[in-house]
Amino acid sequence: MKNFTKKLMAVGAMAMIMVPLIGLAQTPTPLPDRNLSYGDVIRIIDNLANILFGLMVAVSVFYILWAAWMYIQGKEIDEAKDKLLYAAIGLAVGLLAKLLPKVVFALLGNI
Repeated sequence: MKNFTKKLMAVGAMAMIMVPLIGLAQTPTPLPDRNLSYGDVIRIIDNLANILFGLMVAVSVFYILWAAWMYIQGKEIDEAKDKLLYAAIGLAVGLLAKLLPKVVFALLGNI
């Protein structure tokens, strides 16, 4: 058994050494040489907003699950209700923040 463990640790150590070497063996692709336009900046901001929206949804779901656990335990029901309310308000504000620019652009026409 000790011999097998030593062999397994040796293989694991070799794998940890080889993985970075394999990753660094790739040739880097050259970046395109161009300036950022207005559309590129808007696209970057939109991508960041999508990432933040996803994080906000994840935090809200965590809060809802936490409040549900507290509610099931029955110890802190008032605090659990508050957490559910805060999570619902957070989701509503996040959805409004996500949808409001699209509604404004639809009403004004893409300027």
